[in-house]
Amino acid sequence: MRQVHGYPPGQVREYTVKIDESIKVWIKAPTEGEKRRLSQEGEVIRFDPDTGEVVDVGMLRMDRIVAKHERFVRGFVEKVEGYTNAAGVPIVNGDDLAEHGDNDIVAEVALEVEKSLSLGAEAAKKSDASPG
Repeated sequence: MRQVHGYPPGQVREYTVKIDESIKVWIKAPTEGEKRRLSQEGEVIRFDPDTGEVVDVGMLRMDRIVAKHERFVRGFVEKVEGYTNAAGVPIVNGDDLAEHGDNDIVAEVALEVEKSLSLGAEAAKKSDASPG
């Protein structure tokens, strides 16, 4: 019997931000339908399902990349710990992260969400275990 590869849809997994390992985010795996819709929006980076290496970057426009990062973070980050905004108020979820997070951290988390669009389960595990 054939089985879809990748993280089970709806599974929430912890991710440690590589830029600052004191920040933890919990990312919800998208459904296959969500993956297709996100892939149709363009600007999606594709990863080899076996190695986790980038194989296709597609067309790049900064305005679309920034908008995509915000959609990915708002849509799939369930929880954030260890991070505050400039006023010292805790950033606790994807909406807060998209609105108040540093660009480099938002970009890193969005890329981690994006990996789940094309990685198989084994490659995803390797990606999770690889050093930053």
